[in-house]
Amino acid sequence: PYSLNPSRCGHTFCGLCILGWFFSRLHRHCGTWHESFGCPMCRSPLIITPERIPRLQLTFPFVPNRIAASVIESLVAKNTTESDLTDASSQNLGLPAWREDGRMRKDWSKKDRQVDCREEMEYLLSRWTTMQPQDFIAMKVKLGV
Repeated sequence: PYSLNPSRCGHTFCGLCILGWFFSRLHRHCGTWHESFGCPMCRSPLIITPERIPRLQLTFPFVPNRIAASVIESLVAKNTTESDLTDASSQNLGLPAWREDGRMRKDWSKKDRQVDCREEMEYLLSRWTTMQPQDFIAMKVKLGV
């Protein structure tokens, strides 16, 4: 999970989803963002990505949400224990689907293997200050948006 720049709204999203959303706003022909846009949840305006290089690191729009990540990981691990899966209330919550062979666990694992979001975010963060428009276009193409 990644949060939008916390100085604005700080809403948290799946990293790959928020990257796709962010790069869907990029103009494919010039590799820049011409209009400002806001959080997909609350519409709070994001810091505009400057075209001028070097960009300041503080204009990077995402931060890892380590608290959400650890909660999600512990819930996924907890929800796969047999004792939790036999309780009637857990049946109502759909927790059996999180067993090793469960549908939700399989979907989660498949998504986790498709594109390593951490790698994409680290790549973007490490090059953010010097990325050229063609680098942004390449990222947009790689994300398929």
